[in-house]
Amino acid sequence: MKQIKTVLFDLDGTLLPIDMKKFLSIYFEEMGMHFSEHIDPELLTQYVWKATSDLVNNRDKRTNAEVFWDSFKQLTGNHPELVEEKFTPFYDGSYKKTKVATSPSITMQKAVAHLLEKGIKVIVATNPLFPESAVHDRIRWAGLNPEDFSYISSLEKNCHCKPNTAFYEEIVDHQDLNPSECMMVGNDAKEDMVARELGMTTYLVTDHLINHGDEPIVADHIGTSKDFLEFVQTSDLIS
Repeated sequence: MKQIKTVLFDLDGTLLPIDMKKFLSIYFEEMGMHFSEHIDPELLTQYVWKATSDLVNNRDKRTNAEVFWDSFKQLTGNHPELVEEKFTPFYDGSYKKTKVATSPSITMQKAVAHLLEKGIKVIVATNPLFPESAVHDRIRWAGLNPEDFSYISSLEKNCHCKPNTAFYEEIVDHQDLNPSECMMVGNDAKEDMVARELGMTTYLVTDHLINHGDEPIVADHIGTSKDFLEFVQTSDLIS
């Protein structure tokens, strides 16, 4: 039995408890106000969702950022005030108001700290739909330090999205990992547990469980965040 040398974590709902409905409401409200002089907020929301759908369904070897912005520019008629660079002030500013929809998990902080103390490599394997700066913000909101993670997925870095197993293959290749020595920890029964198909051990954290369609759950381990903390502290798989 191989030891776990790397632990991959989902972010939203796993490392970072989040009210996603509230988060998205604030996110699109603030984005709409930020660009209200240039586009109707409801139309902007519609275009962002459509471009996001295009990148999730992408199978080409292009970064998610390239796919998203190509789609978004087509939808907006390549409006000069709605290009990628114009979104930077939004993410540096009013995007941060979404923090009120999140709360840190002391339990997951302890789990990450314990893994780092044991010399285990930790990775943030969030669905790469957001720019790196926005992902780093949410890691900090979780009470964690982005610099502690060996790899952090993002819109700019990755070419695939969950639940496509190619997303996990990207991380394995980039970090030169052996999947059998990895564990994927997440709260989504499909998007996170699909890593099992690559040979990774999986742990489904149930505090904020997502299981669209109530499909049968296939995971190596299932438990609350407190159960996961106990697991990393006591399991023979992690040494």
